[in-house]
Amino acid sequence: MDVDDSAVEGAYLDEVERAVSVRDPDAASHIRAEIAAHIVECRSDAEQRGEPITIHDIIAEIGDPLAVAAEVPTTSGKNSKPSRITLFARWEPISYVWAVCLLIAVGSSLYFIGWALGLIMMWTSALWSRRVKIWSTAVIPGCLLLALIWFDFVFVAGYLGTTAIAVLLYFTSAPVKARRAAKRAATAQERLTPARS
Repeated sequence: MDVDDSAVEGAYLDEVERAVSVRDPDAASHIRAEIAAHIVECRSDAEQRGEPITIHDIIAEIGDPLAVAAEVPTTSGKNSKPSRITLFARWEPISYVWAVCLLIAVGSSLYFIGWALGLIMMWTSALWSRRVKIWSTAVIPGCLLLALIWFDFVFVAGYLGTTAIAVLLYFTSAPVKARRAAKRAATAQERLTPARS
């Protein structure tokens, strides 16, 4: 191994350790040791095959120090996730199965229950963003409100329209009825009075 190769290897391992320590300080030295062991293993494999390999080839295979650090899971600090499954996460799939069974059983006849269970499943799921959850929650009540307003307008305007048309027909037919009544009265008067010759 060349002096330049060992300097490049040391600089690379320092960069990896620095990048990993930002993400998880406890794992930085362990990751550095694993990568150093991997470099030694790659060199010995290349020697056994009789192929030349440089430190630059091995570093290119391992990747950028920031990419290596990004693959390290955090186990300490504020970004860490619990190492065990929470009670809700364990029961979530079972509750979804029960909810779907209930939806199949009564969802077609009691649509409100189906909608409410769908909302509960959506709000407890981690797959949907808060924006999508709010939007989806507002769509059905909003559509129902718009439909109610529209039907109210149609029925009220329908009743008012029918009443207005009836009043209009009455007042437009009243003069016609009055003329007919006058003609009948005149005809009746003519029949009652003897003709003068």
